Amino acid sequence: MFVSYFFISVICTLFLLLLKGVSDFNTWVTLAALVTFFHALSSTYTMKKACGTWLNLPMAFLFCLFLFNWGQLWLLGFFKNYEMMYDWNKISIYPSRIYTNTTVIIIMFITFVTLGIIAKMKKVISEKKGFPNQELKKIRYLGILVLIITLPFNIYENAMYIIASSIGGYKETFDLQIPDFVSVISWMSIIGAVACIIGTPKFKNILFLSFSAFYGFEMISGNRANSVVAILSILLFYNLVYPLKIGFRRLLIYGVLGFVLLTVLATIKVYRGSEERSIEGFNETAEVVTKKNIVLQNMEEFGGAIAFPSIVQIYLEQTGNYLYGWTFISSFAGIFPNITGDVADITNSGSMIHIIRDHIWGPYQTIAASCVSECVMNFGIFGVPFFAYILGLIIGYIHKKMEKRKNSWTVLFYVTFCYATIFWARNSFNSTVRSVVWGIILVWICSKIVGLRERKIHKHQLTPISLSNDDSLTTKM
Repeated sequence: MFVSYFFISVICTLFLLLLKGVSDFNTWVTLAALVTFFHALSSTYTMKKACGTWLNLPMAFLFCLFLFNWGQLWLLGFFKNYEMMYDWNKISIYPSRIYTNTTVIIIMFITFVTLGIIAKMKKVISEKKGFPNQELKKIRYLGILVLIITLPFNIYENAMYIIASSIGGYKETFDLQIPDFVSVISWMSIIGAVACIIGTPKFKNILFLSFSAFYGFEMISGNRANSVVAILSILLFYNLVYPLKIGFRRLLIYGVLGFVLLTVLATIKVYRGSEERSIEGFNETAEVVTKKNIVLQNMEEFGGAIAFPSIVQIYLEQTGNYLYGWTFISSFAGIFPNITGDVADITNSGSMIHIIRDHIWGPYQTIAASCVSECVMNFGIFGVPFFAYILGLIIGYIHKKMEKRKNSWTVLFYVTFCYATIFWARNSFNSTVRSVVWGIILVWICSKIVGLRERKIHKHQLTPISLSNDDSLTTKM
């Protein structure tokens, strides 16, 4: 499986290199879309064979790479009559030598991430037995404790976003300057959500729908990414502990739910830029949005991350300022509180966004980060295979650990890793580090508190033995 997939990937990469000689963009984008789509199918098939299920961390990360990096390429290659929402796309606004290199970079990244994951996917032996009652109780109490700590931060953060958005529109949310630690603690609430769902099997479906609705409602501010990744992360752990059986009926239901979610995401995208902030305005926006193809609209919206490696290439050509891994090293400073401001200076020194924000190319004024673009910024094109393979090994290792520990409360240590890894497909690494490290610390602290509580309860339940003067206790040595 490893060798055959590697061979297919090499052939696809060579095809993309040969396509550099095609001068007409429309012809090139059609051929490139065909090659990358075939490679995506091959990657998906290989991953499914390696992991055994459709719904897991490696598969979720792989699909995010497809969506964010190939979305606009497939849209322009396969749907020629589609009218884009913008007057430009995120591919051909850069020179052909740049965007053709970008496709090669992305396909290499996806290839070696996949190879790294399947290299770790030896048969995972996990116990099929369920949780002991005592273990379920511990998980449930741990989840409640985490929610008590984190939910106030989540409610505060998203309430501020919703209020700002309702008053001044979505752009107003960028001026709130909510401290980073508030956001980190806020989204660690998904640990509590996962723990409550796992620890309360009788109400797992109700709790899953409730938490999904809770995080989904927070998208009304226009800030969709955190909520979508939170819901997806919760779903991954739900399926890990209580595997979903996907038959035709369930597949149909999931298809309808997926279509509804895509409609909501597309509506929020348009609605957040409008001045009419009311239920009527939202409904009118939804009517306009549904007149177009919902799936294609989301492909256009999310597929813009293909621009980031192009921007990085142009920046590196002009400056030669490779970071040689400093992005990832400096991000660990973000674990500590930024009391004096020095922490922010250190993390910003390795931030791709902060470094090249004054060198924006293309007819738009914002830039975000992604795991692919940060890899290029640090190690260049030739460093992509090595970095991506190591990342794949890490994701595969965590997936195996989750499978082995899915009948233990210790599986909660991996919740924020899943959340941050999926988010990193179109996010910066420094946010990933903070979420993972502090998520692990929070679970550890709460587990100690819950363990102390259980010991006290157990101690009170013990009945002391009283002996009369006539009784004797004989112990055989």
